[in-house]
Amino acid sequence: MGRVLAEFVPGGGIVPSWRMDGIRLLQYHTSFGLFVLVCEGVFCLFTLHFTFKFLQNICKQGKRFFHSYWSYVEAFSLVISYSAVALYVLRTIEANRIAEKFQETHGNGYIRMQYVAIIDEAFGYLVAILTFTATISFLKLLRFNRRIGVLSATMRQCYNDLWGYAVVFIVLFNAFCMMFFLLLNKNLPEWRNYVSAFESCFSAMLGKFDFYSMRQVHILAGVIFFFFAISMSFIMINILLTIIIKAFEQVRWFSLATATQQRPRPGTFNKNRVSKLEAGNIQQE
Repeated sequence: MGRVLAEFVPGGGIVPSWRMDGIRLLQYHTSFGLFVLVCEGVFCLFTLHFTFKFLQNICKQGKRFFHSYWSYVEAFSLVISYSAVALYVLRTIEANRIAEKFQETHGNGYIRMQYVAIIDEAFGYLVAILTFTATISFLKLLRFNRRIGVLSATMRQCYNDLWGYAVVFIVLFNAFCMMFFLLLNKNLPEWRNYVSAFESCFSAMLGKFDFYSMRQVHILAGVIFFFFAISMSFIMINILLTIIIKAFEQVRWFSLATATQQRPRPGTFNKNRVSKLEAGNIQQE
């Protein structure tokens, strides 16, 4: 689907914009479609199964169920799953409507597809988030592994600190995204909307940016980008590493202290064994 827009500004200029989206409205018309349909059915069954288990655990444990971090992960995954199913149904309904209109007009009528494109894009985002949370859930299955256990213990140790850090990071990051969007959205395509600005700021944190183009469009954008690089790429990232390293050191120290208390001191076993042997020899005499 292609969209070309030309905005006539009050000063007499024209601001063009374009967007191309690839959308597959018919999902099951190929030989691979049956496999996709089976996978979607299995996903719905698993969603219902985990919903039943989630409600069952709430009934059994009550408020204690929400004392665990994984409870919130499961709840979030279920919300995303049902949201994805709802968007999938809406996309299917809209696709059927478009197909019927296309058949009625024999492809000669105007068919507005922006709505289904937005639904498909949101559905893709939800699937990506759900894949991320499902992958994170594997840590719960691997918690018996020593290294994974240390990782889980570290995240539990710095859980409260990370919440405060996340709030500050989100507020600061969104402030920079909004500033760049307002300054550069009319001239640079990578800043044309807030989502693109968010992605561009994240790429800039990883070292991928075009500072020369930003400075050419607006001199203030170059100054703000300097503060963005200092505050986000250096200060905030180092604070995050400090929080995690501090929690890791605390977990490591606690593990070593526990292991030292449970482990017998060197020579204790040998002394006991020698004393028992001496007692046995005395009795024999």
